[in-house]
Amino acid sequence: MKATFWQAARRLHTAQRSLCATTVGEVLGDATDALRAAVQSEIASHAACINNLTIFQKPKNSPFPVQKISGLDSKRRDATGLRRFEPCPEGYTFVDADIGGGAFARVFLVRNEATADLQAMKRVDRQKLAKHFQISDAEAEQMVEQEFWQMQRTNHPNIIKLFDFFQDERYAYFVMEAVNGGTLRQLLNSLKTPMGERPKLTEGFIAEMLQHALYALRHLHYESRIHKDVKLENLMLLSSSGPPHLVLIDLGVAESFQSASGIMGHGWQFGLKIGFDSLTCYFRVGFDDRCDVFSLGIVAHQLFTGDVPYKVAYRGGASYGPVDYSQTLANMDCNLTARMVSAGCSGGAIALVSRMLEKDPSKRPSTLDCLGDDWLVQKCENRRLRRLRAEGRHSLGGAALSIEEEEAAGAELLRLERRRICKALVRFAKRTPLQRAVAFHLASYLPVGDLRRAAESFKRVDHEQSGHLTYGEIADALEEVLGLEREHGLRVASAMDTDQSGQLDFQEFSAAVAVLKGEREQRLYDKLLERLQIDPEKDLTLQEVHSAVEHALRGPVTREVLIEWLTKVAKRSHWDIYNAPVAGMVSNADFRRLFGQSRV
Repeated sequence: MKATFWQAARRLHTAQRSLCATTVGEVLGDATDALRAAVQSEIASHAACINNLTIFQKPKNSPFPVQKISGLDSKRRDATGLRRFEPCPEGYTFVDADIGGGAFARVFLVRNEATADLQAMKRVDRQKLAKHFQISDAEAEQMVEQEFWQMQRTNHPNIIKLFDFFQDERYAYFVMEAVNGGTLRQLLNSLKTPMGERPKLTEGFIAEMLQHALYALRHLHYESRIHKDVKLENLMLLSSSGPPHLVLIDLGVAESFQSASGIMGHGWQFGLKIGFDSLTCYFRVGFDDRCDVFSLGIVAHQLFTGDVPYKVAYRGGASYGPVDYSQTLANMDCNLTARMVSAGCSGGAIALVSRMLEKDPSKRPSTLDCLGDDWLVQKCENRRLRRLRAEGRHSLGGAALSIEEEEAAGAELLRLERRRICKALVRFAKRTPLQRAVAFHLASYLPVGDLRRAAESFKRVDHEQSGHLTYGEIADALEEVLGLEREHGLRVASAMDTDQSGQLDFQEFSAAVAVLKGEREQRLYDKLLERLQIDPEKDLTLQEVHSAVEHALRGPVTREVLIEWLTKVAKRSHWDIYNAPVAGMVSNADFRRLFGQSRV
């Protein structure tokens, strides 16, 4: 290869950083010079050094250092149901032997010893990966790198979250959020619908699933990425209880494209080996993001009817193997929504799926077009109102109320929730840069399942439905809910923008609104102190505190700024090292408050 994977990544990062100042200036718009100066002096000097507080640190030499990863002894293997030696990275213990997998990967349920959270660990066998796709070892390693990079850069409430990554001589280990609701394929199978009968799923439920999937794909497409493997098996429910929340998984074959330049995705032969659902990938040397829309249209058809709209033909009439393209194309020459008509689906549902299954990509709608579909919007809004009425009824003790009274009670709950979120954003902006960085770090360990309310608020503010919030969207929300002046709203947004990219992703938003208390906060905080080589129980000298702060921010912090932060968190008129309770020392309580933790 002319350039390595990480060299390309560094060039991309450099280009983004060079645009940072311009982007921030454009977003601030007509803000005053004083505001710009305040933003730059208070935030920008520290923002560039915060990336080290995320759980991913790019190695200096090799992209993925090879570790020696040992397995469990025979007793522990028997206790967890493992039949043979299974390597497991340090810091994790097996909980369930096998919760899924495929030809070259297995998924285990593990417990993160540092956070005590249950997580899913996907172990990819690079040798089997190369054999399965008939590619070289180098290409298999590149596939693993690509999946890591695609997941590591993604923070979205409807896309699976990656927590950690390891690699040994043979395997790659992806530690992800444990998604317990099962795939949409498993959901369909559990319904046990007789052949030819429509699955017992309401149109409202299907509409909500499509909306979540479209929101995830819209985020990828907004960032010029294509998923390329949208199917029932790669769409999972976060939980089997509560309001449905769908997440998109498996970014292993996702790739970038440049629609503005007319450059389509490449490697259609490679795509055939993976096995796309979208026939646009079969017959076109180039393809764009609308192949994902076609694939999701097939998923929608399966949810409505229980079957695919056409059959993929294989050479020699086999049930699997090399694709017979001419016969498959002939199979597509039909009314792809005829089964939906016979199944009694509504006209709005049929119209949307028909548009998604348009064979001409230039006529096929984008994800944003689909998100604005009248039938989809109305069905999802009806379900939202029903949940709102149920919450309103519950808030009043479950008393019998009229629909109007339930809606009024639900609307009041929503208003209070919006005020709580907006006040949390303002409080977050008032914290020191160090405290905001620590909050961002701790939020990186939180699964989406613990951030459902934050996800709903994030989506409500995201008017462009891009999976990113602009400064203007934050300022508008603060002005509408709290009456905050726009220039102050812009400052709040800037304070939330950890990497000063000019827009906020879901992790930056959740860092401001997430509430961490009790044992979990203690575990995450202790994990951070362990990385900083700090004893969590002892008082520290000012020099030790200064060193820890600079290590956390990976950049210089003046003694005056440190004293200012200590004064702020200790709530004194002026923090003086010589007048501290113990001369020359910073108390453990003040040190905790300095890093954003009140008291355990």
